[in-house]
Amino acid sequence: MRTATLYTRNTGESYQKVEFSKQGKPIVPNGYKSAFYLRISEDGTRKWLSFNGLDEALAQRQRILDNIGSGLRPSTGVPPAEPTPIRTSIGGKLSIADAVNDYRDEQGKRIKGWRDGSLGGLSAGTITVITNAMENFKSACSEFGALSMDEFKNHDRGRAILLSFLEWLDKNTERRKGKAAYTDGKKCSYVSQFLAKHGIKMAKDKKVNWAGDPGLLEWHEVPRTKKPKVDDVVFYTPADLAAMWKAAAAIADQPQYERSHYKVEDYRDLLAVLVLTGMRDEEIQHLEWSDVIWANGDGLPKFKVRDKIAKYDWKPKNGERTVQPVESKAVALRNRLQARQKRMGATQGLIFPTSAGTVDQNFADRIRMMQTLAVAGKGQLRGKPYNFSRPEANGQNIVHNFRRTFATILNSCYSLSAPTVQTRIGDADLETVQRYLGKVDDPGTMRKEFEATL
Repeated sequence: MRTATLYTRNTGESYQKVEFSKQGKPIVPNGYKSAFYLRISEDGTRKWLSFNGLDEALAQRQRILDNIGSGLRPSTGVPPAEPTPIRTSIGGKLSIADAVNDYRDEQGKRIKGWRDGSLGGLSAGTITVITNAMENFKSACSEFGALSMDEFKNHDRGRAILLSFLEWLDKNTERRKGKAAYTDGKKCSYVSQFLAKHGIKMAKDKKVNWAGDPGLLEWHEVPRTKKPKVDDVVFYTPADLAAMWKAAAAIADQPQYERSHYKVEDYRDLLAVLVLTGMRDEEIQHLEWSDVIWANGDGLPKFKVRDKIAKYDWKPKNGERTVQPVESKAVALRNRLQARQKRMGATQGLIFPTSAGTVDQNFADRIRMMQTLAVAGKGQLRGKPYNFSRPEANGQNIVHNFRRTFATILNSCYSLSAPTVQTRIGDADLETVQRYLGKVDDPGTMRKEFEATL
């Protein structure tokens, strides 16, 4: 028997089960802004999944409940092949609901390619995002009264449907401050791909706008993420890092602390690995003790980022690689992790597990707690005040900010070129890496202050 139970959880507190009204709507605490969680139970095995938004969590929950008895792993998001769903005909024409369901199912099957390493595969996380976008689109169309795919063939009607979808997103989805364009832009890109499969162009091209272009919207009407300039890049200064380091000790004074298995040194261990390796959060979440190369010829530690499909249904975004920490801090990081290993009494398993020994998906909550306390804290670094200078970081993907910090430090403080930084952080796109590089006014001073932290 498989179950999927929805929970909320404030930072440092226990999970709270979400009850549902008689109408089937979730009853969420007023003002709740944190992640949503699903507890998946099947044949005595329990697994937790986290989601940034309620819609995404509910969509995954429904898929799991719909697939009860199918023998399908809940993390895949792949719908069962049988039975064939009942199709709804609108005057003999394909309904929007059926078209969306077909597209969602088609994308769901691509997870096999992701696991096999073949071209065109999609990860379970990407499939979840696509499903969420398509369910939003289906709901918006239904609310607007759009039923048939043929309605998009009429320019005015199709345009009205898409504009109503954009309005629906603005009213019905929650996202981090400053992330609306990115969130809505991603959803629009998936809807655009869906429409293109039916011969419908969502938006006119900015550069190629000849007569007869079938785009239903103008290019500027579709949400897009503004590419950051160098002055816009959010990274942590040495003062910010020192403030978070001190804040880790202040966490012990918080009322939630007693209910958390994370202690002061756990927070500092996580902070050190994030800063000094530039690894993605999922890479650190799945990092095991067997992945650590304690001394590799040069006496400096390295970390192996490896495929873990069989064990955790996860693999690295851009392939396997070996990660080299910032050289000046590498030995200190090795000593810290050796102390952690001794403290945990572990030689195998995850380096940063939950209290149940499973993959910890709450890194963002832990870092946000340190940031919140750091913003309020005071102190000195090398005789200078070190008040936290990046309060805007809380509106970003706060764990990914450390990736930008690592890249900026290597580039500005250690004079490594962008292509070299690209190799170090394991990103497939040099243009993306260049957008990680922040502006440093005094690299020499920043390097000295950085080497005095952590």
